[in-house]
Amino acid sequence: MNDETFMGILKQLEKYLATEKKFIVNTFRETEFKKAIELACKLFPDAKIYTNDDPLQMGAMILCIEDYNISAAGETEINLFSDIIALADNFEFYSLSNGDVKFAAVFQNVLVRI
Repeated sequence: MNDETFMGILKQLEKYLATEKKFIVNTFRETEFKKAIELACKLFPDAKIYTNDDPLQMGAMILCIEDYNISAAGETEINLFSDIIALADNFEFYSLSNGDVKFAAVFQNVLVRI
């Protein structure tokens, strides 16, 4: 992709982000998202757990977990973590400047644009 094509995509994104949008809740997907939050709280009780809206305004929700040690060592922990990522569409780990690790899982279509 060349610079001109990329800049064209960014201009289209800018236009999309500026438009008014209305969403309704996809109750099935919302239930899965809430289940993932519940599992995260059980798996990482001392971690900072929170949710974010989709910055691209496409109807996704993001589950975030921040802690200095995000690990799943035993069978129960591995099963809980597996259940979380099975519900998610995508996830990533990355380090934060304070030394913590952040886990972010994206759940598409929790909200549906109308």
